[in-house]
Amino acid sequence: MAARDKLVAVVADRYARGDRDEQGLILDEFAAVTGYHRKHAMRLLRAGQMNRRWGPRPGRRIYDEAVREALIVVWEASDRICGKRLRPLLPILVERRGRQRRAGRGNIGPTDGNISVGPYSGTAPPVMWAAER
Repeated sequence: MAARDKLVAVVADRYARGDRDEQGLILDEFAAVTGYHRKHAMRLLRAGQMNRRWGPRPGRRIYDEAVREALIVVWEASDRICGKRLRPLLPILVERRGRQRRAGRGNIGPTDGNISVGPYSGTAPPVMWAAER
């Protein structure tokens, strides 16, 4: 693989400098040498790098039981809206829940008020989908 990376780096420079006819010849030659499909080879040469090596995907978020239960209660109290719309409402709903607890109007779920849903809205729904089952 390292040899292909080096080859991509060298040929990409030639490919970028060539006119349309030269690029076709370079592409045919590169595809024959590497065994790549022509379209894939074209994309590699335009990008100038072998491939973008992404890091491993992060694992699923693991919520403790108290946060999970509180999140489900808030989700159901908000009529099971999607995570994208629920995320901005969480601070408001948690604050309101805290005021209700202090006023002695009952306990709607176990939490200390620290619900965080992560950097994007896609982290809350899997917790809630498990609650639907």
